Amino acid sequence: MTKVWSDIDWSQVGQEAVRDLQQLLQIDTTNPPGRELAAAEFLADRLREDELEPEILLVEKERANLVVRLEGSENLAPLLISGHTDVVPAMGDWTYPPFGGVISDGFLWGRGAIDMKNMVIMCLWAMKLLSRVKKSLRRTVIFAAVADEEAGSRKGSHWLVDNHPDKIRAGSMLTEVGGFSLHMMGRRFYPIQVAEKGQATVEMKATGDAGHGSMPMTDNAIGRLAHAVSKLVRHNLPRHMTSTQEAFLRQLAENMPLGVKQVFSLLRTPLADQFLRLLPESQARPLRACLHNTASPTILKAGVKDNSIPSEATATLDCRTLPGQTIQDLLRELHDLVGRDVTFHVLHEQPPISMENHHTDLYQLMCDTLLRYDPEGVPLPQMLPGFTDAKAYSRLGMKCYGFAPLKLPKDVAFTSLFHGVDERIPVDGFQWGLRVFADVVASYAGIHTK
Repeated sequence: MTKVWSDIDWSQVGQEAVRDLQQLLQIDTTNPPGRELAAAEFLADRLREDELEPEILLVEKERANLVVRLEGSENLAPLLISGHTDVVPAMGDWTYPPFGGVISDGFLWGRGAIDMKNMVIMCLWAMKLLSRVKKSLRRTVIFAAVADEEAGSRKGSHWLVDNHPDKIRAGSMLTEVGGFSLHMMGRRFYPIQVAEKGQATVEMKATGDAGHGSMPMTDNAIGRLAHAVSKLVRHNLPRHMTSTQEAFLRQLAENMPLGVKQVFSLLRTPLADQFLRLLPESQARPLRACLHNTASPTILKAGVKDNSIPSEATATLDCRTLPGQTIQDLLRELHDLVGRDVTFHVLHEQPPISMENHHTDLYQLMCDTLLRYDPEGVPLPQMLPGFTDAKAYSRLGMKCYGFAPLKLPKDVAFTSLFHGVDERIPVDGFQWGLRVFADVVASYAGIHTK
């Protein structure tokens, strides 16, 4: 049994962690319907092997969350590490079966490899290793493997906050998305998430006269909706600069090669959108999203019969709001862009979150550890255009960070791996990230890791 951190055989741990990730990927937790109970039971079995006592909290049939904790010896604010076990549907033609857990070409392939069963296994192994050196543990560490994040977390982290807050209450929390390598202009950056946009589901509706399809009419609900949708996809909403995005862009420009420093400084000016057209779309898309409130049409509904003109047509919009912006601000911007021929109805909303002072001891520890394992890397703060379980945990006053470290090859864009066909993770990059993550957790818990 390992007694001190320096005794850990990281080669052996890395191999076992890859096998654990393979097995977790083979458990189909597509949401809907979820069925995360099977994943929770798998994790519980692995935790019990190291004398941990996980608790599985059943929400409903086959929907479950897992919580396990290791008590520290001192009265320090606990650290929560958390990952969700559900995944989005695996549509399209995959090179390997999406729930096969196949290793090929140096990658582990499968739905959830990046989002986010990789970090679930990092959390699992952080707890297993802490248990082996627990006599040195000063700070309590809690691991929550949660359900339903891909559908809004109502049966996962929000459910835990509402029903079992004392089981997960902590001072700080680590979850997705951050710590991955971002290659730009020959430099390697490591964004650490310290803020994330708000999320709202909004229905956009157009109405018109109903009639027979054989007699076209200009007052057509579908035509009105199509006109509004076209404006949404062709134009940006107004630009807004947040403090997090300003810090990210400033540090990005400062660490660029001399010949492009001034060019990248344009990202902090009203010329940003023009400059972004010069970058690869995989890099430009997340940067653009963090400068604007956004509304993406995702579902269109109109009509029930091919020879009848419907009286209404609707589009479901996936909307994201910047920190400092409200849902009312977003609706005003939408009306200004598309006009008054449509109406908007907010179906669901989660506000943005942002830490005014993100540069804590934990943030500095993440930066220092990344630099220890990659001296040429550049850590910097990031705002996520999506949302995570931090939405729920922030309700308990936790300082929430996205930190699931991962080293990627230059030819693989991190954002392209989310929710897409052929989701995969580099085996060596995952094992590198596992060690970085475990060192951060252990060091913050008071264990000497160097």
